[in-house]
Amino acid sequence: MRRIQKINGNQNSVKFRTRFFQLAFLFSIPISSVNGFIFPHLSIARTIIRPNSINQQTCPIELQSLVDEMLPDLPSYANRVIQRQDRNRRDTYVLLAKQLDELEPLPFNVNLENPDDTNLIYLTTLERQHDRNQILRFQQFHWVFLRKTASGWELENIFSKSNSYPRYGLYSLPGDSSKSAIAQAIRLWLRDCHAG
Repeated sequence: MRRIQKINGNQNSVKFRTRFFQLAFLFSIPISSVNGFIFPHLSIARTIIRPNSINQQTCPIELQSLVDEMLPDLPSYANRVIQRQDRNRRDTYVLLAKQLDELEPLPFNVNLENPDDTNLIYLTTLERQHDRNQILRFQQFHWVFLRKTASGWELENIFSKSNSYPRYGLYSLPGDSSKSAIAQAIRLWLRDCHAG
């Protein structure tokens, strides 16, 4: 009787292994076997979660590395800011953020607290706005002043303009946008980056 139970147990074990290997193959789960025991690899989450600065332990010190890591996350940060804070712009979405090599010089002097520790980068964002029965698409240009401090990088100031004036009633000349959704998104991203 014990012999039969052992054989039946082995058959159930074989069926389980066969089914598990079929599922592992179907879902591309890496597996390994040690002494007849099957273990799925615990590193599968790394193939699902996109590695970015928020998942890393340290925030980049070098400015270009910091900007490269921030840009993919900036639209989602900005969209969350818009949804939470700006009731007048909840139908506006930031689609893409990209770094530019250069922009025209600002037509005014910028007063900086620590100009020696401050760097200027140029960004552009593509945005979409739903207005009644039409969809408006426009591009914003940003002069972003980032200051290096003992605790990491922080936003010193930001100026922005739109390329769509006067069509959509947006500003055509650079203006202070330090309270805009993009400015707040940059601050939040830097906070999260340094906290990671």
